[in-house]
Formats: sequence, structure tokens, C-alpha cells
Amino acid sequence: MEYLLLIPLTFLLGGLLLLLFVRPCPSAQQAGYVLLTPHQAAYRLLCCERILLLDVRDAEETEEFSLPRARNVPLCMLAERIASLAPDRSLPIFLCCDSGSRSRAATLLLLELGYHAACDVGEIRALAEALERLGPDCPSAQTGRQDG
Repeated sequence: MEYLLLIPLTFLLGGLLLLLFVRPCPSAQQAGYVLLTPHQAAYRLLCCERILLLDVRDAEETEEFSLPRARNVPLCMLAERIASLAPDRSLPIFLCCDSGSRSRAATLLLLELGYHAACDVGEIRALAEALERLGPDCPSAQTGRQDG
């Protein structure tokens, strides 16, 4: 009978320990995280703004496919290289990779470092397709103007 009291007591103590030691992680929304669709990102890259496009894949991955405008900075090196690439923390920075997982991590890292205009654009190939589709329809592409 005494052992039956130990079960709820164990759960209660476990819950208290979780409350004491587990710090809630801010959600991506609270951190200012923005995920752009490939079309949104392509339009802004072609038509609107001066934007730093970073490909956070490893260098070997860029040999198979890359975008000419993208600067390759592997995710593992981003924190140490970002200050030299973007000394102005208000510069729009778009981050891409193969599947979107590293670009999300890179975006959250840059937001944490104070780069409030960092945006996740997800998959680099989807972005390339959107750039190709949108290119002829973009007013600045027709006039030859490209900011950035």
C-alpha cells in the first residue's frame, strides 16, 4: 500500500524538476523569424532590394549546384564570418540550403546575433526555379537594373 503513494509522488517531483530546470525556448515567431516563399524571395532578389544571399551548405555541396549571386558560408562558420560579410546589421540577408533545415538554423542564429532583417528562403533549388520563372516578368530585370 505504501508503494502506491510513491507513484503519484514521483510524478509530482518530476514535474517540479521540469518546471525548475527546463527553460522555455522562445518560439520562432517571437524571435522575429521570417520564412519567405521561393516566389517572394525571388521577387525581392530581382526587383526590390540590395540583399545578401547566403548559401549555408558545405562547400562540397555547392560544386553540384549553386546560384551565381549566392555567397557560400557553411553554417558551422557563419557566426565567425558574418561580421565581415555584413557589418551593417540592418542589411537584408536571405539564407538558403538544400532542404531548409540549415537555413532555418542560420536565420535563427543571425536573429540572435542582432541581424533583424535575416530571412529564411529555404531550398536553394526552389529559389533558383522561382528566379528563372520570375526573371522575365520582373520590371527591373527587363530594364537591366538589379539592386545588390
